[in-house]
Amino acid sequence: MPRETLSRIAPGETSYDEVLTLCGPDPEEREQVSPPGRRTLVYRGRRVVPHRRRRLGWLATVHRWDVEHHEVEIELDGDRVRDVQAQVHRSRLTQPGTA
Repeated sequence: MPRETLSRIAPGETSYDEVLTLCGPDPEEREQVSPPGRRTLVYRGRRVVPHRRRRLGWLATVHRWDVEHHEVEIELDGDRVRDVQAQVHRSRLTQPGTA
């Protein structure tokens, strides 16, 4: 999820419906028993990133591939955002096409 999108989510101001409009309509949802009314929306994504090595002038070759796993957790208290946490986990891809 782009940082620009996350920067538009303001704790205490952004509503549940606004989060769905900004981030997408199908998050994983976790509901907490205590305190009542608290839940967390989870968005996950993945992308494969090439690392290039320059050869001649502007010509470059792919040196290796990394996989980035993105996870955003948006905690809600009632209908309003309480907190936003974003994590990126990177790992080296041994062979492209196996991500």
